[in-house]
Amino acid sequence: MPFDFDDDDKMPVEQMKGPVLAVRARVRLADFAAKAGPHRFGGPLAIEVCGADGKTPALHRVLTLSLSDPLLGFSIRGVAELPLVYGFVYDGCRLKYRVTSDRQIEMLEMSPTSPSANWPYAKYPAAFPERRFGLRDDGEIEPDQVDELTWQGVSEIEPAKGVVAIVPPSKKYGISLWGDGDDELVQVVFEIDPKAGTVVAGNQCG
Repeated sequence: MPFDFDDDDKMPVEQMKGPVLAVRARVRLADFAAKAGPHRFGGPLAIEVCGADGKTPALHRVLTLSLSDPLLGFSIRGVAELPLVYGFVYDGCRLKYRVTSDRQIEMLEMSPTSPSANWPYAKYPAAFPERRFGLRDDGEIEPDQVDELTWQGVSEIEPAKGVVAIVPPSKKYGISLWGDGDDELVQVVFEIDPKAGTVVAGNQCG
């Protein structure tokens, strides 16, 4: 287990080196050394966003999870690859969407709806460089310890039943997610309900 929950000097959120998945409280770590892995960080958005007012919002594809990977440990009906997207250029973004197919999501909630100038930093990339990765199973933790992997905890799902994907800043991406916020270890937290096919995403900082 890579996380020491009893370390008084360094919280689990400060021990993260890359994306972490908690699938029904079982930990999977992104392994970027597995360059032929089935999962991806970044890449073009390449999805249709239904239910958004006006033009497609300026979202970024953060992770794409291949649900055919048995190590991932969950499935969503009618979906082979799960797109996890987020609105980095919307200050304080929170969104909820339903995944209707590999190439389409239905936006259910999004706030704010207008991007902020030069946020998170000037000349922010329209898409992140694509990096493939595999997963490594690092054992089971208690459901309440899933909260300790984030700064403010999990609020939308039951960790014992759902999936939490946590994306901290990392040099492994080849891009800065937050500029100065990288030093503050700002996380993007995706709370996934496989049964409903919904994703709630927001950012958290210490």
